[in-house]
Amino acid sequence: GIWALRRGTNRVNTTTLGADAVRGGIRFYRGGASPETIAKWSTGMYRWGTTPALLAGASYTAAAEAHFAAYNELLYIVDGTDAVTKYDGTSLLAVGFATATTAPTTAVGGAGALTGVYKYKYTFIYGSDTTREGSASAASTGSTPAAQSIDVSGILAGGSTVTARKIYRTKSGGSLYYFLATISDNTTTTYADNNADSVLSSVQAPTDNGVPPAAQFIKILNARMFLAKTSGNTARLWMSAVASTERNPVGTLSVHGANIEIVPSTNYVDIGDDNSPITGLEVWGDSIVVFKENEIFLVRVDDSGIPSVWNTGNAVGCIAPRTIVNMGLEDGIFFLGRSETTPSVYAFAGGRVTPVSDAVERTFRTNIVGIGSSYSVQPSAGRYRGTYIMSYVYTGTVTFECAQFDTRLRRWAFHRDIAPSCWIPLTGPGDTGEMKFGHAVHGFIILWDTAYAGDYDPGAAGNPTDPNMLVETGWMDYGSPQKVKRPKTIYILCEGQTGATITVERLYDWETSGLTTSAAAVAMTVNTFTGRGAYMLRVECEGAGGASDDAEQGYVMKIKVTIAVAITAELVAQKNVKIHGIWLDFHAEQPTIHA
Repeated sequence: GIWALRRGTNRVNTTTLGADAVRGGIRFYRGGASPETIAKWSTGMYRWGTTPALLAGASYTAAAEAHFAAYNELLYIVDGTDAVTKYDGTSLLAVGFATATTAPTTAVGGAGALTGVYKYKYTFIYGSDTTREGSASAASTGSTPAAQSIDVSGILAGGSTVTARKIYRTKSGGSLYYFLATISDNTTTTYADNNADSVLSSVQAPTDNGVPPAAQFIKILNARMFLAKTSGNTARLWMSAVASTERNPVGTLSVHGANIEIVPSTNYVDIGDDNSPITGLEVWGDSIVVFKENEIFLVRVDDSGIPSVWNTGNAVGCIAPRTIVNMGLEDGIFFLGRSETTPSVYAFAGGRVTPVSDAVERTFRTNIVGIGSSYSVQPSAGRYRGTYIMSYVYTGTVTFECAQFDTRLRRWAFHRDIAPSCWIPLTGPGDTGEMKFGHAVHGFIILWDTAYAGDYDPGAAGNPTDPNMLVETGWMDYGSPQKVKRPKTIYILCEGQTGATITVERLYDWETSGLTTSAAAVAMTVNTFTGRGAYMLRVECEGAGGASDDAEQGYVMKIKVTIAVAITAELVAQKNVKIHGIWLDFHAEQPTIHA
């Protein structure tokens, strides 16, 4: 296979919005329109271009992380603090359907068909869609006609998105409210009722068309919205209603409508009992995966609306929400978890969790430090051309590293001094698998791996830095598992150009005592490319009788290769460095066992 040094980065907006991180972004594909990059910076949501455009209609808590879910031409947005909002391609709108707050009033009219005691309620209809209906208002006082009609008034107009009102009425002496009529505008405030009980529909007034609660995470599966948030010791998963007849998780039937934005007050289930917070959601097949810090749950909802929740039995969870990435059916869901007290990348495919970063355990665990409340930007990951790529702070509070894992070659690479706070994959038609990311220090959206002029550097007044990469091998244990390997030569087949440097280092070896590993990588060779071409880089180890920088160099078992390309060289388009293969030639000897 090939490891190719990525190209540089390019800013989407020409000037920064300011010194603050981008707190979440998404590539939004709406109908046949051109896709838009939508991202949160400070208190605003922006449509990102050369000059970011602030979207009207809502503002957000500045440091809150935004998460997104697209459905039916709408983009739903949560940030853990503010009300759920949606973007319709023009502006930001409130999610859910507000309830009419004032009860109607009634008066007995002229001769008519009504005799008995009657009460009334009304609801707001949004966007000319009868499934977008708020809960019913409070009831009017009883009216007692005797072969008369009833004049209903005080039917309030709703907000700007209300297009109609529905009126509900009891039957004579009854307590249930049935659909009576629709007022097909948002201005009329009266209705004259002269309808016998037999005219009433069997549809009852909704009593629990709840507005979605403020949530930290959001996913949509089978036209149902799932919202998660932890408050105190309660980790709760809310569900919208997809059928008006479904029962809530405790088995009782409430009267409500069916819409992705209707969340009845009892449509929730609490996840786990260990008092740890929910740290993320993902869709896997027909289930919602709920991550906690040290547990993973699966939630599946049956046709009646009742969810089944079970613990997968893994003593591993997610410790950084933005690192959860669905890598596809074959690879599973990748996420940053915790092995004892140190971070590690894992994969989950509906069953047992498996480790992913064990091949680079020491490098990864040593470098990733940016987790916890002392860091304003937490680790973030994305899927890029079949690789899992994660950014994190590795020293101080603003110095970042990206770890990239190729799921097919099973190789890790590391990139320094690139600072993503959130990854924004471009996955639609014509996007050619590109990737954007929000900057962790400045208000920029940056295009990854497309420019040839180096990487954006906020500390150098916009001047780019040299793109560099480190590739780390797994254990070089090629056969003969019961024998001692005595390496002779390491071969690296590569190609590059003038100005590029490739360095081979011994990362691990067995010490002569067999008890410890080396404390740090030791340089074995440094080569600089002269001219453009393919090279066979040969590293002589002690086993071949070659010169040695270190007595144990001949026992190398694990190496890393660093690639550095100066900006002046990288300006030559399509001339980046590639590693096509790494081979290890060694003696295999029976070990000597000492009593």
